[in-house]
Amino acid sequence: MKKAIIGGLFAGLVALSSACSYTVPHFANPGDITEATKEGRASCGTILGLFRVGDCSITTAARNADIHEVMVVDSVEANYIFYIKSETIVRGK
Repeated sequence: MKKAIIGGLFAGLVALSSACSYTVPHFANPGDITEATKEGRASCGTILGLFRVGDCSITTAARNADIHEVMVVDSVEANYIFYIKSETIVRGK
């Protein structure tokens, strides 16, 4: 009986700590993508789908890498049970 309880708790812990992540590309400028020499990132999170922490805007990501002409924008999200981590990746020059 103890083994079943410990196994169930372990399985629950693994399920709570697992995540599903995906990347979504967005093209901001139809210019030559090979000219994008800089990459900026900005991240934020959402707790319980109600509270947002951080700033993951395109403006913040571009400012972090001193990008003046945005060429490509990607969004990356990792979904946990009670938390969603979002990251915006901007490439440009």
